[in-house]
Amino acid sequence: MNTSKQLASGLLDGQRAFASVAYDRQPVTTPEQEAMFGFRGSVPERCYRTIGAVVGARGGKSYTLVAIRLLWGMLTRDLSSLAPGEVGVALVVAPDLRLSRQVVNYARGALQRRPELAALIEADSELELLLRLPGGKRVALQGLPATRGGSAVRGRSLIDAALDEACFFRDAGDGYVVNDTDIYTAVAPRVMPGGQVIIASTPWAESGLLYDLWAQNYGHPTTALVAHAPTLALNNSPWVQEQIAIERARDPENARREYDAEFMSSTTLGFFDGNAIKQSTSDYALGETYQGRLRYAAAADFGFKSDSSALVIVCYDGERYRQVYEDEVRPEPGKPLVPSEVVSRFASAAKAYGCRHIIADGHYSQAIAEHLRAHEIALIESPGGIQGKLATHNRAKAVLQEGRCMLSAEGDCHRQLKDVLRKNQPGGQVSIYVKRKPGKGHGDIASAWVLAIHYLATAQVDAEKPKVPAYGTPAFEAYLAEKSVAAMLDADMKAYGKRGANDW
Repeated sequence: MNTSKQLASGLLDGQRAFASVAYDRQPVTTPEQEAMFGFRGSVPERCYRTIGAVVGARGGKSYTLVAIRLLWGMLTRDLSSLAPGEVGVALVVAPDLRLSRQVVNYARGALQRRPELAALIEADSELELLLRLPGGKRVALQGLPATRGGSAVRGRSLIDAALDEACFFRDAGDGYVVNDTDIYTAVAPRVMPGGQVIIASTPWAESGLLYDLWAQNYGHPTTALVAHAPTLALNNSPWVQEQIAIERARDPENARREYDAEFMSSTTLGFFDGNAIKQSTSDYALGETYQGRLRYAAAADFGFKSDSSALVIVCYDGERYRQVYEDEVRPEPGKPLVPSEVVSRFASAAKAYGCRHIIADGHYSQAIAEHLRAHEIALIESPGGIQGKLATHNRAKAVLQEGRCMLSAEGDCHRQLKDVLRKNQPGGQVSIYVKRKPGKGHGDIASAWVLAIHYLATAQVDAEKPKVPAYGTPAFEAYLAEKSVAAMLDADMKAYGKRGANDW
């Protein structure tokens, strides 16, 4: 039975062009196919066992290239090698339960559109469709999250297998290590003769299983058949064209990845925009007098042995985030800092600006909280882990990019922000770090500034921000007179607390 004929109902031209080569095992003959696969001619038979598809969003990947393809294998494959009572499994692994469930839902809907196929359903659950075929053989479509890892696929006889959105696979352990290769290694040997492993995804970084397959096989298949299909090559409907045009105008880089299916460079880049830092930096003195009607936040990055401890205080006037204070204490070689002394120094500065708390990450949190308590200062832990670091930095980046930050040229914060780097990682992650410079710290002031900005921005409770007069003018003083500092501080604590902060 011919795959493309089975899928012909509702199949778009680009999807049919892909299926006829990848699934029907036809040679590459048309210009459209040549653009997808990067060559013209026949495909070595061994390459059909692994199909790679680097595709744009909204191209019909999860429905046509995965769900319908797995159903076709379940309905047409020779199952004579199954043991009596054994169930043949068509497996789909996706980054999480939601995406696995989505593929199963697509397959369920396709079966239910045809009464003769719907009648084959013997059991139906959230992540499994069990079919009883004419002759008594039973086959199942099963969904599995990638967070279960490679071990979860063992013990199955696989008709076919699909790794959907493989560029975003991660395990469930500490650090969420990329596990795409582990899952592929576990799946591939369990696929029955004639079956295929389909690895399909919108791209991310220039690393990982799918990127390696693409780099090694696109245009010259040797171990796998790999296609590169931008969205419009698979689905050029007017609605999709309109969505792509909107996104290309809004965020060209994201449009290239999402719709043009371009891998993102994994090279290291600056996290904060250099022009935004420059435009936000001006010549004003740090340590300005505390104004009781402003909202202040004090944040610290504590280190005692090899790293410095740093404190940054930022004030918010309703529109702008103004750096007013920074302090960095560096340990001497062989002489680590004394935590109680550092905390006492930072607590005094925080209290001078009316701060009742200091925001910091979870390192040394128990000891820091004890020392701060002696000074009647609370510790608020910033969001932790990889995702917490991304959240705090992304919020600070957005505020900086909006031109709402003021950095003092007198301090080191604006210089350290230029040293904050980002690197695209496989699994859809971005790593953030600061390159260590001998004798110049490790970006501790920048890290503290990020936490202060994130705290103040997250604590915002008014969707409509009033227009604030120019800083330092009589109109600005009149504006402050109308505000209740106590109410603003209470709102800060409540709003931040709702987002998981840990205030002792």
